[in-house]
Amino acid sequence: MSKPDTHLPPWWRVVAAFVLVPLLVALVLACFQPLYAGLPNLAERIRRTAIFYAFFGSYPATILFGVPAYFFLKSRVRATALNCAATGAVVAPFPWLLLGLFSNPDYAYSDGHVTHHNGMKTLWGWVDLLTGVGEFAALGAFAGLVFWCIAMAGVKVGDRTAA
Repeated sequence: MSKPDTHLPPWWRVVAAFVLVPLLVALVLACFQPLYAGLPNLAERIRRTAIFYAFFGSYPATILFGVPAYFFLKSRVRATALNCAATGAVVAPFPWLLLGLFSNPDYAYSDGHVTHHNGMKTLWGWVDLLTGVGEFAALGAFAGLVFWCIAMAGVKVGDRTAA
């Protein structure tokens, strides 16, 4: 088995990726799911929603799970587009999966279906949870690819043959 690449990106590229990527993902999510329905202008709704999603969703997940994952994996695996996308697909939905697994209200419903009854998840509850986790995993994979583009741009990968 070959060793991971020792060609790491400059620190400023990694910092730029950790600052820009969560903001971009929040903006993409805000375009698809804008909040603030009372505002007359769609652009203002998207702007305010992106700020909300960034500071209460993507930046906390990045700081709590993404940064430690980067430092854990940087000396263990190569920084390829596939590895960055896979890491993003695991890191992004992880906090929401934890919240969904460990928070069980007495009764809840979503889209006309009962998701929790007597403190237990129903079949629709699991479908609702896994659908949301899947959406965040797709956004995380996109974020991982953008992270790779920002952090690894111009970094020579080196020889990929076994040592």
